[in-house]
This record gives sequence, structure tokens and C-alpha cells, in this order.
Amino acid sequence: AYLYWAIRDALDPALDGELALPPIDELTQDLTEAHWSTRSNGDIIIEEKDRIKKRLGRSPDYGDAVANTFSKKKKRKQSTVYCGEDYE
Repeated sequence: AYLYWAIRDALDPALDGELALPPIDELTQDLTEAHWSTRSNGDIIIEEKDRIKKRLGRSPDYGDAVANTFSKKKKRKQSTVYCGEDYE
């Protein structure tokens, strides 16, 4: 749910969002189908994925793929990569 909210913020021009997405109908549906509300303390509650799937009639795979690009990645140990003539 956090990742979908991050996409929402990245697309919001009022927040200087600089994200541009391709015009894929399924992606637009996936990203706009989730309902949300706020608690009295300001917490944002996004509905469960199963409810979204039920309304869409499918899994929101396109939206999930974009959302996963917003996840924090662990830093990997940097490796030296050789190619061509250097291959042994």
C-alpha cells in the first residue's frame, strides 16, 4: 500500500512529481482503482488488494510492477564485470 501511495505522490504535479507513465489502460485502471481513507490521527488507509482484485476482475499486475520500482533496494557489493577479450 505504501508503494501505491508513493506513486500517487510522484504523479502529483502539486508535489513536483516528475513521474510519467505510458498510456496503458490496465496500468491506469490498476493505479486508480484503490480506495483509501484517513484516520483521525492522519494515517492513510488503503483498502486490501483482494477487494481491488474483485472489482478489477484480475490482479493489478501492471500497477504492482510500477509500485515495485518504488521499493527501497538493498545495496549490493559492487563487482567488477569483464567482457569480451577479458573473459577467462
